[in-house]
Amino acid sequence: MIKIEVESSESEELKGAKELFDRCRPSVICEVHDAVNALFVANWLERKGYSVENIGNRSEYSVHLVATPR
Repeated sequence: MIKIEVESSESEELKGAKELFDRCRPSVICEVHDAVNALFVANWLERKGYSVENIGNRSEYSVHLVATPR
């Protein structure tokens, strides 16, 4: 399990962890702070074979995503 909470750098974190996701396929909890990053994160994880679910908004600027390998 990986928790990502990096204040608007979520897409960069995922790009840097590509090999980890290819090798280990961890479940993910991610707090995303803007719509552009939320879309990138969801699409990136879905392309990697993950199911992505929005489990709630912390505020109007912050959402929590949970992703599990299919």
